[in-house]
Amino acid sequence: MCDVCKSHQKNTYQLNGPKFRKTHHNTLFNIYKNMNANIELCRYHDVELFKFGETKFFTHYYKLNDELSEKTHRFKYKA
Repeated sequence: MCDVCKSHQKNTYQLNGPKFRKTHHNTLFNIYKNMNANIELCRYHDVELFKFGETKFFTHYYKLNDELSEKTHRFKYKA
């Protein structure tokens, strides 16, 4: 399931229609200093991430940042 839909308690099916089952794995490079974060997004939020970029996307979906900070297994340190 989409991490943004989970954190903001949205219905993934209403946002995506029949394409709601497919999730896209994304890696965030610029948000966290010296770390990369892996997230799963539905089609709707994947397009929004592409359109807005990482910084605007996180200002709009601020609850996702709180949820990601609790799940440290999603982070990888840059070499």
